[in-house]
Amino acid sequence: MERAGSEQQPDEQKDPRLAIQRGVIGLHKELFGRGPVRSKLYMHEDSVLLLMYEGHTTGEESLLQAGAGRTVAQGRVDVSERARTRFIEVVERTTGRKVIEVAARQADAICFAVGADPGHLSEVLAHAKAAAQAAGRD
Repeated sequence: MERAGSEQQPDEQKDPRLAIQRGVIGLHKELFGRGPVRSKLYMHEDSVLLLMYEGHTTGEESLLQAGAGRTVAQGRVDVSERARTRFIEVVERTTGRKVIEVAARQADAICFAVGADPGHLSEVLAHAKAAAQAAGRD
């Protein structure tokens, strides 16, 4: 089976953000059975932040409605941790830089710190939390 994001489309060659977004979301779809309805990717200096919205399965939505959000988030973190290397490969291949930290503090956001300065990671994670709260998730 071909890995998500293994071949770049012409648009992706011009815009690395698009390549990262498509690669990570393709891998996400492969792992969870579906991907987000919409997403937003931010790149700033040594940070890449991908916010994903409305990507839960029907079963996860049922758990969320029953108040089991922590269970859903933990399940997604567990699956993502097992595929951590594959997510990192997408970012490193696209940026040409080494990923030095990955943080998935919530089910709908993945943050990659690339290069030599992880200092921006906390700032980007704070932005992710604020964006998630604005979207009605916590």
